[in-house]
Amino acid sequence: MPAKSSSIPKLRHHRASGQAAVVLGGKWHYFGTYGTPQVDERYSRIIANGLANERWAPDMPELSISELVLAYWRYTSVRYVHENGKPRKELAAIRAALRPVKRLFGSIRVEDFGPRALIAVQRELVQNGYCRTIVNDHVRRVRRMFRWATAQELIPPSVYHGLQAVDGLRAGESSPKFRE
Repeated sequence: MPAKSSSIPKLRHHRASGQAAVVLGGKWHYFGTYGTPQVDERYSRIIANGLANERWAPDMPELSISELVLAYWRYTSVRYVHENGKPRKELAAIRAALRPVKRLFGSIRVEDFGPRALIAVQRELVQNGYCRTIVNDHVRRVRRMFRWATAQELIPPSVYHGLQAVDGLRAGESSPKFRE
């Protein structure tokens, strides 16, 4: 697989041949006479394909879990407020849900937080005495933080998609199922 580049290749005018060209993977690719609409359309299609495959996606900053929690907290403390300026009850629930995430995994990179880490958070919530429905609600709040970070392009989408694989606790379960 070719190395990911952070800059989009520019369409160039190859003066010797009069053609439009772009360098992809160290090789010149020619599109026809420079400046024609057909060339612009072909170039746009190739660039769109590269962006869709994240070949030219901008590099994402390396965030720690603590930094992500802080960024999300700043967002939620503005979003979950009544018209009169008082915080909604959801804000306290978000704080309770994110507390074990930050305590257990605050120093690791966001990309290293996967389904097993979310299961560990789930177990921690159970050990703290939360009932099944509260544990499931808190796990959904943690997933919501990762969904927000994905939408803000702070983290790769694969992190959030991995967390969706973690099941909530079912009635009668006292702890999450985990294979070691």
